[in-house]
Amino acid sequence: MVKTQTITPDWYDQGVVIDDPSARSGDFDCIVDSQFYEEAGLVRHDSTWRYCQVPIASFGIAAPTMDQYLGRFRLDQTKEAPRLHAIRKWIQDCSGPVAALEQNPLILTLSAEGIKIEDGLHRLALAKYEHGLTHVPALCLRLPHATEAHAQNEQGKTYSMHVRIKPVPFTQPHGEPTSPYLSVIQCLVNAINAHPALTRISPLIEKKHYPAVAFPDTKLSITLDLKLDMDGGLIRQAQLDPKRVLGAFLSHSDLTGQHQYPDHYCAVVRFDENRLLDDLYDERIQAVDPLSNQYDPAIMSEILTSFTHEIAHAVEFAEHSHGLTPHGVICAADPYEDEHTYEQIVDFDLDLIDVVTGRWIRDDMQDKSLVNIDLAIKVCEARVEAKGQSWLRDCFNPDVVGQVAIPLRTAFQQMLDWADQKMQDRIGLSRPRYAFAQ
Repeated sequence: MVKTQTITPDWYDQGVVIDDPSARSGDFDCIVDSQFYEEAGLVRHDSTWRYCQVPIASFGIAAPTMDQYLGRFRLDQTKEAPRLHAIRKWIQDCSGPVAALEQNPLILTLSAEGIKIEDGLHRLALAKYEHGLTHVPALCLRLPHATEAHAQNEQGKTYSMHVRIKPVPFTQPHGEPTSPYLSVIQCLVNAINAHPALTRISPLIEKKHYPAVAFPDTKLSITLDLKLDMDGGLIRQAQLDPKRVLGAFLSHSDLTGQHQYPDHYCAVVRFDENRLLDDLYDERIQAVDPLSNQYDPAIMSEILTSFTHEIAHAVEFAEHSHGLTPHGVICAADPYEDEHTYEQIVDFDLDLIDVVTGRWIRDDMQDKSLVNIDLAIKVCEARVEAKGQSWLRDCFNPDVVGQVAIPLRTAFQQMLDWADQKMQDRIGLSRPRYAFAQ
């Protein structure tokens, strides 16, 4: 999402009201979902979209910041080339840019702050730089002005973002019933979504230090796609070893194949009931009494920490990047040539490792020894593991996350009972019984 300069609304007033915007744009339902309306404080059926011919000058492209940002798509042939190639082919198949953009217009929102490009930045770049268009068609929605009370409520806040985790599906593959283990994960997601660490995120870098970087909106809701990896296939697809890795926040591998680096927030965590029971069995048979479930809660909690650990990585990435995605960090950090001086320009002087670990960003990551990447990662992992453990404990505490802690407590106890029965069956029936003389 890109915020541009404040505009005059003449072209908006001349736009045509659209009863069914979904019919005018194939991307509309993907971009404008229920969460979009909720965050905007709108009701879907009461929202009026207009089909407008928007002057490209209205986007503030004459300003160096916007020009550099859009120009990056033209100059950078390594990261954006596949996507631009696909759009160029689409334009060609539609017999030109005008017909193509009529078929799939940009999606914009208007507010007192100006225009926000919700969808279509690449199309806008090609319209300007390769086709010389002066106007582009767009579906536009005017957002309501914030109320005075809301504005006063926002004053003094030091946070501006929150991370929301997608709900975990309620059914397993092949129609299998929901297991106690999966129920715990579902309840854990509900609880962690209410945790202050996710609902009140304070970015650790300031926009004013990077004026040429198009950061996301300051009231950003970041959706984390938490994928359960049943067989290790997703972790292998991310070029990691599922025998050694329980989970990963994906900063270097895009499972969608759209980019080299993900343009969204995604974490993958192993979800293998057989492996969970095997780990529990291995711990049990080493105990004095393998039939005792005394240590099961600690062992199960350690396994669940793999989920909160990766969630903590996602939250830290949002803090360190001010909401940029891994793909956005790479694009912002790529040098490009000034078209007048031919000098190499870098808008964002942090690389992906810096943003993942917090190196040179966090107060506790300023030591010169952290120039060693392995050390920086080690320090980061220790910090994130501690957060994951603390956040997991918080999820069971109603004083921290509210009443969503209660279903998690119930589901966790049910999982313990389920696992204990499995252990009784596996150990108890095969374990020799000994009679002791009285």
